[in-house]
Amino acid sequence: MPTVGGTRVRELTRRVADAWPTPDASGWRHLPFTLLVVLVALIVSKIPLPTRAPLVVAAVAVSLTVQALASLARPARWSREWMLLLPLGQILAVSLLDLGSGDRTGSVAVLLFVPGIALALVPGLLPLLAGLLTVTLACFAPVFLAEDRFYPVLHGVVTALMICALMVHSHAMISTVRRHERSLAAAEDLMRSIMSAASEQAIIATDATGRLVAASSGAERLFEAPADRLVGTELTRLMGEDGASLAGLVGAAADGGSHVSQWRRSIGGSARVVEYVVTPRPGNASEPASEPGSGPGPAPPEGYLVVATDVTAREEEEERQEQFIGLVTHELRTPLVSILGYVDLLRLEPAALTTEQREYVEVLARNARRLRGLVDDLLLSARLAAGERMAHEEVDAVEVVRAALASVRPIADAADVALELSGDDRVPLVSDPQRLGQVVDNLLTNAVKFSHAGGQVRVEVVAEPAPDGGRGARIRVADDGAGIEPDELRRITEPFYRSRESRRRRIAGVGLGLTLVQALVSEHRGTLTIDSEPGRGTEVVVRLPDAAARADHEG
Repeated sequence: MPTVGGTRVRELTRRVADAWPTPDASGWRHLPFTLLVVLVALIVSKIPLPTRAPLVVAAVAVSLTVQALASLARPARWSREWMLLLPLGQILAVSLLDLGSGDRTGSVAVLLFVPGIALALVPGLLPLLAGLLTVTLACFAPVFLAEDRFYPVLHGVVTALMICALMVHSHAMISTVRRHERSLAAAEDLMRSIMSAASEQAIIATDATGRLVAASSGAERLFEAPADRLVGTELTRLMGEDGASLAGLVGAAADGGSHVSQWRRSIGGSARVVEYVVTPRPGNASEPASEPGSGPGPAPPEGYLVVATDVTAREEEEERQEQFIGLVTHELRTPLVSILGYVDLLRLEPAALTTEQREYVEVLARNARRLRGLVDDLLLSARLAAGERMAHEEVDAVEVVRAALASVRPIADAADVALELSGDDRVPLVSDPQRLGQVVDNLLTNAVKFSHAGGQVRVEVVAEPAPDGGRGARIRVADDGAGIEPDELRRITEPFYRSRESRRRRIAGVGLGLTLVQALVSEHRGTLTIDSEPGRGTEVVVRLPDAAARADHEG
C-alpha cells in the first residue's frame, strides 16, 4: 500500500513534469544547474587544492541570485534582451567557480556547456553572439588571471571551440525546428480555414480505425450535428448501414488509391443522396512491411479523408427533367406519326396535286421528319437515363455506316458537302444496330451541318482490337468545317449545350446530338475522342469493343 510520503512525491513529480515546458517554469528549469554549481563548490572546498574561497563563494552567490530571479521575477514577461541576464549570469558563475577552484586542468569550465546551449536556443542572432563572446571570454579568463594552469591557452582554445561549435550547431537545429513549426502552424491555420469555409462539402478526417478526428462546417450541416459531437464517431456508424464494414466504405483507399461512391440515407427525417470520395492519409513511409523479411513496403494509412457532397437536389432535378422530357416527347410523337402518315398518303397520288402543292407537301414532310428526329433523340435520352439496356446482335459496322451515309446524303447534297467512306470492307461486331446507327447518324449530321459549301466529310471504319484483346471497331468522322474553340471542346457533350458557331450561323438543333453519342458509346463500353481546331475542322473517333462478353455476363 503506498505511503503518504510516496504519494506526495509522485504528486510533486507530476506537477513539475506538467509545469516544466511552460514559460513560467523558469525556476524549475534553472534549479538543476544551480544545484550543480553548489555541488561543485562543495566538492572543491573539500579537496586539497589552492582554492580561492572568495571566488567560489561569489560563484555560488551569483548562481543563487540567478535562481531567485528565475523563480520569483517571472522572466517569461521580460523582454528578450533582459532574459539574456539569466544564462549570462550562469556563465559568470561558472567562470568565477573555475578561477576559484584552484584546479590546474580547468575541468570546471566544462559547465559552460549548459548556459552556452541555453543562449543558443534563444530565438535570434543576438543571444547566440552574446553567448559565443561570453563563453570565449570565460574560457580565456584563466590565461590572464590564473598562473598555475597547465597549458592555459591550449585549454582555452579547445574548450571554447568545442562549446562554440556545439552552440552554433544547436542554434541551427533549433532555427530549423522553429521554421518547421511555423510552417506547420501556417498549414494548420490554412486547414482550419478550409474546414471552416467548406460549407457546401462535408470534409471528414478519420484515424486508421475509421473514427472521426476532424469535421468541417459542411459536415455539421450535412449530418445536422456539431463538430464536437461528430468527432469520435465511427465512420461506419455515420455513413454505413447496419453491419457495414470500414473496408466496404473506403474501398480502394485502404490500398493507397481513391474510392468514389454514393449512398442514400435518411438524415433528419429526409432522404438524402450523397456522393463521397475517400482518399488515404498516408502513414510513415519508412515503416517496414507487415511480413518479416519482405523489406520496406507501403505504409498503412494513418486514416482517411472523406469529401462528401449532398447531391439530393441535383438528383431530384435530373429526375424531374427526365420525366418532363419523356412526357413531352410522348405527347409529340403521336401527332407526328399522324402527320407523317397523312403526308405519305398525299404522296401516293402526286397527280392530284399541283406543283406548288407538292412542294408544300415536301416542306411539310422534311420538317416533320426533322421534328421526329428531335423527338427520337429526346426519347432515347430518357430511355438511357432510365437505364434501358442495349440489344446485342452480330452486325457489320460498315453496313451500319453505309446506311447512315445513305440517310444523310440528301442533306449533304443540298449543302454541297461530299461524303467519302474508306477503311475495311467488313467489320463484324456485336452491338445494338439501332443505337450504333444513331451514333453514326449524329456524327455525320453534325459534320455536314458544320461544313462549308464545297467541303468534304471523311468516314473511316476499320477493325481494331479492343483493350481486352477481343474484337473491336474504330469509326472516324472528320470534316474540314468551322471547328470548335478550345474552351467549348470540353463542354461539347453536355446536354443542350450549343457552341457559339452554331448560334452564330443559326444551325438547327438543341444540343443533344453529341450528348447522346457520348451516352451510347459509354453504354457500349467504348471511348469517344474529339479533336478540333478552329478553321481547320473536327475529327471524332469512336472506339467500340465487341459487346459479346458483356452480353454473356448480363445473361
